[in-house]
Amino acid sequence: MAELTAEEAKWVKQVNALLKKCPSKRIGFYTIGDDCVGLYDTDYQDEIDAADVDLVPALNKTGHGFSEDIYFPNAVQGVCG
Repeated sequence: MAELTAEEAKWVKQVNALLKKCPSKRIGFYTIGDDCVGLYDTDYQDEIDAADVDLVPALNKTGHGFSEDIYFPNAVQGVCG
């Protein structure tokens, strides 16, 4: 497995610590494989799911996506695990 440098590992630890400080449990996250992670309101998950389309079109249809994104220095690959 690849190894991070000490400086990279420190940065990852800082990012994770900051994410844990999120003041809300309602923010959902998604990516389409570019350099940003989109945000949406999970308080409306049932309505979003009922739109019966993929997530991004559902957010456009319901209006429950936030206009802010989290930007990364490189692409965030959208994969299924």
